[in-house]
Amino acid sequence: MAKKILNILETTILIISCFLCIFVLLQKFVLKENGLFGYKTFVIVTSSMQPSLEIGDVILIKKINPDKIKIGDIITYQGMESDFKNKIITHKVKDIGIEEEKKIFYTQGTTNTMVDPAVYEEQILGKLVYKFKFISLMSKIVRSKTGYILLVFIPLIFIFVREMIKFKKNLNWFERRWCYEKDL
Repeated sequence: MAKKILNILETTILIISCFLCIFVLLQKFVLKENGLFGYKTFVIVTSSMQPSLEIGDVILIKKINPDKIKIGDIITYQGMESDFKNKIITHKVKDIGIEEEKKIFYTQGTTNTMVDPAVYEEQILGKLVYKFKFISLMSKIVRSKTGYILLVFIPLIFIFVREMIKFKKNLNWFERRWCYEKDL
């Protein structure tokens, strides 16, 4: 019974891992612009949005019409000037203005004292719709040396040992079979 549960657990983890890998690879190499059905994932790399978003958190954003963005929403955008140039930023909308019939968003990290440079509609990648709690936890753990050993190295050793045991059993079976046929 325990073996069956272990097999089900392994299969489930494998399926989920494969799905996440496929999603990430599709996002990275095939669907760069719009993501999968308008959704993209990002990993938070700075502490500017603490405590709501911490370093290592994995977030899901959805591409939306800029007219639907409101003050207080958290958006992800492509930085275009100063320290933000060519960086992906996720900050909270503090104010919205209009210039030449286009919306301009003023954003700020919750721990920052200054407002970011103006964000124009075409810079917006999407609005935060979900923070993956479990995947964020795994991301944070894997980024640490201890977590890497616990979540990557030890399971690999476990799989290796298990495969070696299976190999030895198969080898023993072939040896017995060969000896049996030789005796005939």
